[in-house]
Amino acid sequence: MPIRKPTPGPKPPAEGGLSGKIKNSWVRWFAEVSEGFFEFASFLLGRGAEVILDVLGQAFAPVLRPI
Repeated sequence: MPIRKPTPGPKPPAEGGLSGKIKNSWVRWFAEVSEGFFEFASFLLGRGAEVILDVLGQAFAPVLRPI
């Protein structure tokens, strides 16, 4: 009976984002850091906008309440 080579299984899924497609370690590190920075910046901008709208709502509440 001939010995068969094992068939290769499915490849593991690549990591999400840009860093999963890059082989060079330095470029990959830079891509991961920049992705993290932009995620953090977008979180801060979103949270900052929420705080600004909350403050504006409290400031104009007495003016808008009779309407």
